Amino acid sequence: MKKVLLALWQAPQILFGLLVVLFLKARPSRRLDCGARVWWCTALLGVSFGPIIVLYERAELRAQLHEIGHSKQSTLLGPLYLVVIGLSSLIMNLLTRAGVLRADRYYKRWPESWADSLGGVERLSNIV
Repeated sequence: MKKVLLALWQAPQILFGLLVVLFLKARPSRRLDCGARVWWCTALLGVSFGPIIVLYERAELRAQLHEIGHSKQSTLLGPLYLVVIGLSSLIMNLLTRAGVLRADRYYKRWPESWADSLGGVERLSNIV
């Protein structure tokens, strides 16, 4: 019953994540202890849709842990996750890529710093 309620709580991001998995033809990996599953793809990205984590097939461990942190944010925020975390993260990522925001501060900003904390990621001050 707990798994059903959690799936309903995260339904918007799960549905969106399944569409992304299908579109990218991502390959499933093992289920993680936190209940999420990593899906490997050839696109250079890392994104979490609740229990669905889509990562570049050569992503380093730190990227995986960071996305686990986002997955935990989804568990906490439920249906608000896509708007509160997803949209904020996407906008910040685009502004960083456009040079509006400093790239070396990306993971120090909210919600990325929170995802790192939840995922157990430690970063050196000058390394993103």
